[in-house]
Amino acid sequence: MASFFGLTALGPDSVFSQGLFKAISLTAFDDREYERGFQQVAGPNAGIAKAQIAQLLNIVYSYPPLEEELQFLLELLEHKADDEVITCAEFVDCIHAVGDALEDRSKAAKEFTSWNDFRNTLYRHRRLIHAPSERFKFPITAGQEYGWYSQKQPGVRFPRKSCEETRYADCMVKSGAYL
Repeated sequence: MASFFGLTALGPDSVFSQGLFKAISLTAFDDREYERGFQQVAGPNAGIAKAQIAQLLNIVYSYPPLEEELQFLLELLEHKADDEVITCAEFVDCIHAVGDALEDRSKAAKEFTSWNDFRNTLYRHRRLIHAPSERFKFPITAGQEYGWYSQKQPGVRFPRKSCEETRYADCMVKSGAYL
């Protein structure tokens, strides 16, 4: 659809592949581009700090990185102290580790490998192994938007509020004077 007469403004050919976890910008660039960006940020120094990773990704992407991508990188660099220097080789290794982790996570999107397995699951009304929120970054259909971003709020109470007349009638019922 997007390749019809060279039109690209119509969006991707497959919305499903766009929403997969592996479809993030970290895996779209090669090592040389990351090394060039690293040299621009680090300058004459041998490395960068964790706080400079967003700046590095901004240079490589030419747009601000997604918060999700920064979280992936920071989780993998958790063993480093905030002021400790990250070398270019460590950063590139971290990018490769993110790609491998996303590849494993995106395999959850492919639930079936044969038509017979799919048909048996439908016939026997079995649940799928992975929920849609575990397979995709965002809701693919409008029906999935309900509950996608919801989080349970423990301890939220909605107390019953009564007017004076209702409280008076409750007291009368409790005392047995009003039946």
